[in-house]
Amino acid sequence: MVKQLVAAAVVTLSAIPVRAEITYYAPEDYSVAWVNIVDLAKNGCWTNIGETKTYAEDQMALAGFNVGDTPDAGEDGTSPILTENGILLNITVQGERLSNGLCVGYMHTEFYASLHNPNRSEYMSVGPIGNNGIPFSVWNNKNFNEYVFDYLRGSIGYWVQEGVVDFEEQAND
Repeated sequence: MVKQLVAAAVVTLSAIPVRAEITYYAPEDYSVAWVNIVDLAKNGCWTNIGETKTYAEDQMALAGFNVGDTPDAGEDGTSPILTENGILLNITVQGERLSNGLCVGYMHTEFYASLHNPNRSEYMSVGPIGNNGIPFSVWNNKNFNEYVFDYLRGSIGYWVQEGVVDFEEQAND
């Protein structure tokens, strides 16, 4: 009787889907993360640039990144992305105020990191990592400040989720 119960349990368990999760990329793959701001907004269309950098760093830390201060380039001009296992979040905001007072423009985020060729270790390049989304168009009579915060909150979380491969597999013995 016990053997029949064990056999029934094994058959039942082998039909339960097994959940597995792997990542293409994840915050913990990088030893340090930095934020870079590209301010191309004019005439007061974006006024909270310092707060934006702090907010982005906070959002990255919440997502699991080890956020650090952006280091200077090496003496030879080498990007710190090439010399450290780091990832850079580049935040670009462009806009200008029209004659009617309306600010129009866009914002965009991209993550950049070094890419190593496992077959040729002497080669390395810097490029975008993951699906960085599309530029987000924005217009407002005052400025883009709140839009930038909302966009960052969504884009950082989206980037992390896009790196996860989640699949179900039938357990078969």
